[in-house]
Amino acid sequence: MVNKLLLTCCLLVSFATGISAQIGLNANYFKSQQDTWYLTSSEGQPGAPIMEKGYAFGINYWFRLKNYRVEFLPELSVGFSEADWTRPDNNNELTFKHTTANFFFNTQFYFLDIKGDCDCPTFSKEGPTFEKGLFLFLSPGLTSLQTKASSATEAADEQTFSVSIGAGIGMDFGISDFFTITPLLGIRYFPDANLPALDAVKPWLGSNHQFVAEESLTQYFAGLRVSVRFDYDKRRRRW
Repeated sequence: MVNKLLLTCCLLVSFATGISAQIGLNANYFKSQQDTWYLTSSEGQPGAPIMEKGYAFGINYWFRLKNYRVEFLPELSVGFSEADWTRPDNNNELTFKHTTANFFFNTQFYFLDIKGDCDCPTFSKEGPTFEKGLFLFLSPGLTSLQTKASSATEAADEQTFSVSIGAGIGMDFGISDFFTITPLLGIRYFPDANLPALDAVKPWLGSNHQFVAEESLTQYFAGLRVSVRFDYDKRRRRW
């Protein structure tokens, strides 16, 4: 699944740059809500998170409504997270590696400039940067989560799918007619994202340890997107 997504991203880049594309590349850091998925001990030892934090990379395509500044950025991305835990009674190390393949349909609302008169993004718009660049976004999505759990002697590999909804705030900063940099802050909620590979790994923990895995998952993220336009006509000052 992940390999197919990476191939799709490469093909999308190649295709887009060949037809005067309007694309964006992004990277973000995410952190899961505390005490969501973790290992705990009946002996009162501190819990060990299974997926506490990670990072993701994505590519998106841009289009918008004609008369209102509501912009759509469908996105393909991959995410990575890793956590280690050492069993206290025998020093056996258990490693979790999580990989996600995501499709997000990002929708941005420039609420301070909703009737903007330019059929282009923030790049060449005149006027106050704050009003032109600030937006709120909603981001429904579909995620494939692959978890690989391994110890010194055993391994498990499982996959699950989950829908999600994200929301947040961002700000466009136009660097030139061709580039815009956009910092993002947001939150994403997975209502049904139970961790794979739990049943296979439980026997490795011993009688004094157990998993705590909520069905839902909440993540907070901070990211940066670089948007590139290839179809700008400098002579006519339009896209």
